[in-house]
Amino acid sequence: MLPFRPITNLLWVALGVAWTFALVSEFCPVSLLLLVFGAIAQFVWLTVNIDQLRKSYLRSEVAASFESPRDRLVWGTNRKPRPADAAPGFLILGLAGFYMAYDFSQGAVPTKSLRLVYELFGTTGVVGLFSLIGVMIFAVGVEMLLGARGKSLWVR
Repeated sequence: MLPFRPITNLLWVALGVAWTFALVSEFCPVSLLLLVFGAIAQFVWLTVNIDQLRKSYLRSEVAASFESPRDRLVWGTNRKPRPADAAPGFLILGLAGFYMAYDFSQGAVPTKSLRLVYELFGTTGVVGLFSLIGVMIFAVGVEMLLGARGKSLWVR
């Protein structure tokens, strides 16, 4: 069996590169084909390996469930959130990263903190940076949602 985590990370990075290529080339047909192929390949890989996602999610839920003395003061009694509760927030932040990449590809002026990246690598560098950041944050949300969903991906 193929190693799950390296291939998953490689597919997410490939999806970020395809998004960057699509934005920089202004959505030419070849870039859209690569983007659609990358998204389909990622979806198939994640659905085939849903058991690995479930195990990974359960490990993170166990790690997050350890009680500390201040949890009762912060969350109240038995109300500590699960990692799956943060997944929609990660999805929204990832989509915001996608939008920032699109915005910079259309000619937005970068802020002072991104000026160095812009001067070194140009528009492609800033678009690539935000595409990869957006994809990685989006990946955390998608993997959390699918892992929390469990074996019954389609039926709950």
